[in-house]
Amino acid sequence: MHYCVAFSEYALAEIDTTRWPGYSLCEPWLVASFSCLAVEGEHFVPANLILIGVVLFLMPSAAKAEFSLEQYRSLIQSAEVKDKLSDYVTGVGRGIFWANVMLGADNKERLFCLPAKLALDAGIIQSVLAQELRMSSPDATYEDDTPIELILTKAFMRRFPCDR
Repeated sequence: MHYCVAFSEYALAEIDTTRWPGYSLCEPWLVASFSCLAVEGEHFVPANLILIGVVLFLMPSAAKAEFSLEQYRSLIQSAEVKDKLSDYVTGVGRGIFWANVMLGADNKERLFCLPAKLALDAGIIQSVLAQELRMSSPDATYEDDTPIELILTKAFMRRFPCDR
């Protein structure tokens, strides 16, 4: 089977010769009556819907995957959200850890150096962040819009410095 794939008045493929005997190519008058795109068998999708889908797919969208200190402090108070937020922080901490491991593996300067026998678990990550947020020093003062991910990175660097 051949299908007529048409946008405006231009034919891009042959028509279904079993349904339209005698027409081997899309005739301009036939294409003008179709403004559609054949998908499979006898199912057609309007061309303007396809165009809208392509445009929406290609449009840039902004995704924000970080929490400000203000958001973190607000959300951590909620019993419904606390566990999920703690899981998020633990995941970020593990990501920072593995990024640091890769720096060392590539013979680059690591951000921090964990003691050899310390197993980085959720409790340690949460504790490091909590201690950083409780510190009251000029180096550990954060604005409300500071991303919690940056604070956690700095916390690892301050808590586990490398001997340089």
